[in-house]
Amino acid sequence: MQKYMIMTFGLGGNGAEILDIDNPDSIIHSSWYLKPEELQKYVCNEHYKPFEMEGCILVDLREVVEKSPSLALKAPLCNPRLKDDEIDRFDLKSVGPIGVEMMREFTAGGGGAAVASAFIGGLDEVSPKMLGMWWKSHGARMGTVKDGKVVWEV
Repeated sequence: MQKYMIMTFGLGGNGAEILDIDNPDSIIHSSWYLKPEELQKYVCNEHYKPFEMEGCILVDLREVVEKSPSLALKAPLCNPRLKDDEIDRFDLKSVGPIGVEMMREFTAGGGGAAVASAFIGGLDEVSPKMLGMWWKSHGARMGTVKDGKVVWEV
């Protein structure tokens, strides 16, 4: 059985981070070309099974990324195995000399500035909850799936 943990809606469609309950070592990433306004139709017809979507965090980041495209590069990565406030920080030492050079090039362009900062960002991995909070702090619209219904915050 799958459990959808978070679904984001960007300019190129939607993406979801999913846990495979039967295989806890497995993480699934799914993407499609769905807009937030269309999600309910696909939960109802069981393209997305309502019980697998229950409690899924929904993040509509389209407007935020339209205004600030660099946020797409600065955003942390989601690790659906992490719980609530857990963060797995990217360790620059772990990439070796070639990786350090690649990171220098990446951060020189400004896209990875958050990697070097004390804040969450760049290549840090965070829980679905933390990713949702990160995007919300930048103005993204948030929602959840409750009892098979897509519910957006007002």
